[in-house]
Amino acid sequence: MLSIISPCLLININTDEAKNLTDEAKDLETSITDLQTTAQSMKDEATKNLKSAEDDLATFFETGGNPLNKKDKKSLQGSVAQLDRAAPS
Repeated sequence: MLSIISPCLLININTDEAKNLTDEAKDLETSITDLQTTAQSMKDEATKNLKSAEDDLATFFETGGNPLNKKDKKSLQGSVAQLDRAAPS
């Protein structure tokens, strides 16, 4: 069986295929952007978690494994004595 395709139909099919390819390319570009955003978020979270793990390990070594013995760098030691001296009598 021989079928004849008119040039108008062929152009219409090619236009549809081009539109489909363009849509697929846009979808792919969106997917790539989403993946890059997700990868950056994962990297940022991993970096934050690494810093936390390093801090925990440093605390472990500093305290001999007992984090309750950690020296508080924000401690107010000596402040009460300074306030007593500065208070009016």
